Amino acid sequence: MKNFILLTILFLGACQTANRNADNFLPSNFIGQSENTLIEVYGTPQSVYNITPSRYVFTYPQTNLSPQTNPYTNEFAYKNNPGPLYGVQEVPTVYDCTYYFTVENGIVVNYSFNGDDC
Repeated sequence: MKNFILLTILFLGACQTANRNADNFLPSNFIGQSENTLIEVYGTPQSVYNITPSRYVFTYPQTNLSPQTNPYTNEFAYKNNPGPLYGVQEVPTVYDCTYYFTVENGIVVNYSFNGDDC
């Protein structure tokens, strides 16, 4: 009976969620996970940089027109004439972020990011 309970717990612990979405996972959660898990959530990386034959970096750039958080809350902006635009469309601000995941021997060992909407 104990073996059955142990096997059931191990089986349930090995189950994965069917709906994997990159928005629900923090990059730090992937440290120690396999590169297959990373690809399953984020998809195919845009580029792969080989450091050594067993160590490489996956890059995942993301662009967003509406940021998750305002990265420029402490910035001071000079406002020019707030008059009408006279038919000129306002250009939306684009926020971006690039995640870098270091993989060694098929396991994610580190991550970093660069951008204004990470």
